[in-house]
Amino acid sequence: AIVEPGSMLSIELLDIQRYDKIDSSFDCDPPLGTLLEADVQYEVSVTMNHTDSHNYSSTTKHITVKVSSAILPTICWSPPEHITYGTPLSDAQLNAYCAESIECTISY
Repeated sequence: AIVEPGSMLSIELLDIQRYDKIDSSFDCDPPLGTLLEADVQYEVSVTMNHTDSHNYSSTTKHITVKVSSAILPTICWSPPEHITYGTPLSDAQLNAYCAESIECTISY
């Protein structure tokens, strides 16, 4: 899985699912709630422990979580009006912007 920096390790992020009728808990290493840093690859171990250990055994799975180096902005561009061939481009056509509320510079 590839996630953005600043995400927290969670059951939802790891897409852990369990059968509701079986009482169980999860142990993770690194622990749930760990703040994931940019440019780090985490080897996560998840163990599912069942309350009814007589009928169910614990199971462990491993997953690699890669954290990207930065939040990738979404570039938006409003459709410009038609222009005649040979017309120099102006701000009316060159109006791209970043969808996120982050500072970005767009070069044409």
